[in-house]
Amino acid sequence: MKNYSAYETGIGPHLYIIHDKELIRIINASTALSLKNPTLYREYNSEALEQLLEKYKSLIYRMMHMA
Repeated sequence: MKNYSAYETGIGPHLYIIHDKELIRIINASTALSLKNPTLYREYNSEALEQLLEKYKSLIYRMMHMA
């Protein structure tokens, strides 16, 4: 999860990793419900995704390689 206050204050990690299985289950259930409401998300075509990847690539790769 993103720690927005760290970006504003410079204190603390910018990202948190959730290890609690119950909390992960709750987040997944909530996300599944949210995906049923199309006003809560956007769809992107491949060109837009490539632009987002280029913009956020370092963040994405760091998150993918966190242990």
